[in-house]
Amino acid sequence: MDSPHVMHLKTYQRIVKQVWSHKDLATSTSQLQAVEAVHELYHECDPIIGCDDIIDIPVSYDSTWHKRGHTSHFDVDIIVDHMTGLVLDIAVLNNYCQACKTAPSEEDLLFLTWKEKHAPDCGCNYTGRSTDRSTWTLVITR
Repeated sequence: MDSPHVMHLKTYQRIVKQVWSHKDLATSTSQLQAVEAVHELYHECDPIIGCDDIIDIPVSYDSTWHKRGHTSHFDVDIIVDHMTGLVLDIAVLNNYCQACKTAPSEEDLLFLTWKEKHAPDCGCNYTGRSTDRSTWTLVITR
């Protein structure tokens, strides 16, 4: 019987970090292009709108969960321009981090050193309940 090869946690974390950095670059580039396209379209509709003006536009907001029942640790929220259908903003909220779960205990002398080193790479960016996320995201990204 061939058993599947299990990836070591450190290897998994390294790969996740690389994928995440590439995702950030692709997302920011794509969103910037979408915002510029939407701004150009609204400028064509109303030439009074300047290149650097902040404009009010109708948008749709939606949220999706990793699993049903609002008990998921992962939530993806998107804001879409009503006229073009382009995604203007995406927020991924996560209240779980595997590294934090396997970290030294808070009583351990190494905990503070570990926490400072881990903080920039921590996958957890939300500490509330999953049922509160949609409202929280909409207020922040507005």
